[in-house]
Amino acid sequence: MNSPQSQFIKLKIPSKKNISILYPERIILEIEEIGNVWIGTLCYSRAYPKGNKYNIDLHSLVTTRLLSVKKIILFANDLFLNDPRRPITKVGIIRDFMRFIRWCDQNEMFDALNNKCKAVESYKKFVIYLHEQINTYKLKTGTAVTIQASVREILCSLFNTTDIHQGIKEVYKKNDSKSTLPPCEVRQAKTLGICSAIFNGFTDLLINKKLFPYALKVPRRIGLNNNKLWIFPSYKSFSIESNTHDTMSPCARGHALNWKEGKIRSIDEMIELYGCSKEAAQKKIYRTTKNLEIHNNDFKSYFRLEKARIAQTAFVILFIANTEMNRSQVFNLRWDDNYKIEKNKIGFRQIKYRAQNREVFFEIQASFLRQFLKYLKLRAYLNNKIPSNYLFRYPKKSKKQAIINVIPNISSLKRITEKIDKSLEFVNPIEWRAAKSDWYLNNTDPTTTSIALQNTEAVVLKHYAAGSHSKHVEEVGNFLTALSHIPTRIFSKKSPASTVILETALGGCSNFNNPTSTISTLKTPPDCNQPEGCLFCNKFLIHADVKDVQKLLSCLFCLEKTASFSANINQFESIYIPIKYRINQILDEISQISNRHRKMVKDTKSAVNEYEDLSPYWERKIMMFIEVGAISP
Repeated sequence: MNSPQSQFIKLKIPSKKNISILYPERIILEIEEIGNVWIGTLCYSRAYPKGNKYNIDLHSLVTTRLLSVKKIILFANDLFLNDPRRPITKVGIIRDFMRFIRWCDQNEMFDALNNKCKAVESYKKFVIYLHEQINTYKLKTGTAVTIQASVREILCSLFNTTDIHQGIKEVYKKNDSKSTLPPCEVRQAKTLGICSAIFNGFTDLLINKKLFPYALKVPRRIGLNNNKLWIFPSYKSFSIESNTHDTMSPCARGHALNWKEGKIRSIDEMIELYGCSKEAAQKKIYRTTKNLEIHNNDFKSYFRLEKARIAQTAFVILFIANTEMNRSQVFNLRWDDNYKIEKNKIGFRQIKYRAQNREVFFEIQASFLRQFLKYLKLRAYLNNKIPSNYLFRYPKKSKKQAIINVIPNISSLKRITEKIDKSLEFVNPIEWRAAKSDWYLNNTDPTTTSIALQNTEAVVLKHYAAGSHSKHVEEVGNFLTALSHIPTRIFSKKSPASTVILETALGGCSNFNNPTSTISTLKTPPDCNQPEGCLFCNKFLIHADVKDVQKLLSCLFCLEKTASFSANINQFESIYIPIKYRINQILDEISQISNRHRKMVKDTKSAVNEYEDLSPYWERKIMMFIEVGAISP
């Protein structure tokens, strides 16, 4: 495997000039604000991504693809030049098609781009593959539909047709996406606490030109001495581990930094701790002292700028939590230093300015204004007099001295915060929107929520209406408490015919098609077409005999077999747990009638669980699931 990295040529798009492509196999598309796309690798059947580059087998060049790849490059330029879709969407189309070609190569369909017939054949097999990925829960339907549409769009452009998908059973979009669960209040508080500490601490270090080692004040719950985390100009930056010889990693041994006390070790400490010679200790102390002096004299040193980027990312999280914007909106937010602050309603401030020849504004809480103004100072420090029209991207010179705007790395901040606070479950940007949505839905209505989040009502109800897990646990707990006080109509002998109108899958019913809930807080009222609903209806009655006990235990058996069908833990707790609780409650009441009834329940339970001796209705239900492959026998 050899890689001709130096032979590749960067082609900047979009370009209004006529593009001349002599060697499509060497082209890298350089897309502003997106990055590089190694489009030329499509010409090779063995090209594997490795980080930001590719490992390419030069002998795997597929010469029949050269013309097609040339057309794809021209298609990409036209796409970025004229298509109104967002840049991230357009680059996604290109990358999805590259994924299709890589799949074709793995399945030895090297002639997928030779002609229309081969393209249709390959596309058909790829769609079958997408169906398989969905059926085995490796891919969401929405993702598969997007990939499918991208591949179809480029193939139709390549072969100048619109019927590339004719006769193919494509993936159609269905609602199998999961709602985003709002984070609990504890997670929110911890994330805001640590992000606020990082932003305020590092901004103070940089703007006020504080010296290293710097004591970063962190929340008390982390348990550090005097709530201080010492920061040094080092690639390690900080350490919250014990600094004794036994617990230090091998790479940190011999280091002259005392992370625990925020100082440089003495010669005696070095000799005692590491067993090194006096000369070696002096040399390490000298290097460490010199490094401190360099970064304390240079207020734009590498390590200071690194802290500025971390502080900026921490503020992004605070900003998202305060404004309800999504990640894409925040990172694409333009900025002009000629702004004004207006008070448009109590407790809020509106920031107004002009960007791209139009007025832009966003709203923040009045209490957050001081933090925002502090961020603007940090932004000026980080930009270092390089002009940038983005609020949350920092300008950086590339190797060719071109200015690029870099998006803050939230994943990196997450790793840092979770190292500082081991108990932290970092709240991601999408979860902050779910938290805001949860608050609006609980306190207003879907219409108000959709306006606040700048989404349609359908999107809000589909993606953000799940409710927090902690709230869900509280609701289920209250429901089970109410359930424990429901009296059950149990008959020791067969009741008169006038009492039982209909025998059901779980017992009997005294008034069919006239269900009435036994609990006022029940979100889903009893339904005579759903046997589980009988358990929460005041028309439900049960006979203390083997037949009805077998029905209840068969239902319980079926529930345990299908519990994995739950979309998430909240659905499991709100649907499965109440049913199990109610059945076990009824079985306990029957067992308490007499010793004979207790033995009957025990024996029936053994027959159902060990020998799968189910009642007819639940046996048919289990067999149906086995036949369709939903559960194993």
